[in-house]
Amino acid sequence: MNKHFSEKQQGKILFRIIIVSLAFIIAAVIGCGKDPKKTTTTFTNKLTIGTGMNGFDLIGEGTTFSLAATGGNLYFRFENSSDFNGQTARIQTFYAGGGPYGGTADKDVAAVNGHIVVSGFRITNTGSYQVQGSSVPVGGGSQTQIATVDITMGP
Repeated sequence: MNKHFSEKQQGKILFRIIIVSLAFIIAAVIGCGKDPKKTTTTFTNKLTIGTGMNGFDLIGEGTTFSLAATGGNLYFRFENSSDFNGQTARIQTFYAGGGPYGGTADKDVAAVNGHIVVSGFRITNTGSYQVQGSSVPVGGGSQTQIATVDITMGP
């Protein structure tokens, strides 16, 4: 090593360097007990409607919309507190009086941790509606209603 230090001093210096290096390596591997990828996000049962979407966010979120401004195109963000777990997210629209309006919008949620679905649907008549979000088992079965929202489509 070095002529200026005795073999005993050199051994002590080398030992300290090894110990400090091991401490840095262990701290880097363990990450001081924290996993930076792990989040504690809490999901709720929620259905929101908007006039556009950007990733998992809605643009123009609300409950009253204009047919002239939207052209009948609306977007939903459907959140499930307990994970869709590969099931189908179903959006159904009903007239305020209870009868069905149009068809359903089914979206398969293939993600293992899929709590959120964002997509679009259409309402091309003015009036008051209830939009329902449900979860349907893969291959069919009874749906479980998760969230609803009342909306109005004006002229």
